[in-house]
Amino acid sequence: MRGLIIAVTALALLVSAVPAFCSGMLGVRPGALVQSAHFGADMGTLTPFVGLDYFSVGVTMDDADVDISAGVYVPHVGARFYFNPSRDPGTVSPYMEGSLLFSFASADLGDATIDNMIEEALSFWGLNIAFGAEYFFNERFGVTGMYGIRYLKDSADLEVEESDLWDEVDSELSVTYKATYAGVGLNFRF
Repeated sequence: MRGLIIAVTALALLVSAVPAFCSGMLGVRPGALVQSAHFGADMGTLTPFVGLDYFSVGVTMDDADVDISAGVYVPHVGARFYFNPSRDPGTVSPYMEGSLLFSFASADLGDATIDNMIEEALSFWGLNIAFGAEYFFNERFGVTGMYGIRYLKDSADLEVEESDLWDEVDSELSVTYKATYAGVGLNFRF
């Protein structure tokens, strides 16, 4: 909760400061699994941004009386460096982008111990590094395409007492996820 308060405060400060020294930017990136949105401060060659991704999963089995759900919020903060700061219509501006991300998870599996274990296992941090280009239709609207590398890291203590459904578990989980990704997006400047 403390991290969420800090993130909201930082976003509020950024939003209030944007009109003083630069233009604001709202970007959206649709995806197959995760939709992303970010708000930034367009300062010419450098555009720092904050954003939020969200995904969830739910499983219901009527005959087994199973109703399971989990959701993951992934706030991220980063910056985009444009090699060509021009926003003239018809201009293509290549860029490099980097961001740091972390997650907050919630789970409802019907058992508080298991819920806590799943939430801890789905709470990760990561890095994105991407190269892309943005085509400007006008000074306020652009379409972007990028290709990048994503690195996610997670570790969790798994401790479950023995029950009718589970054997006793006392283990350290460590997961590393590395993948390339490609994306397209829309950027609106104001």
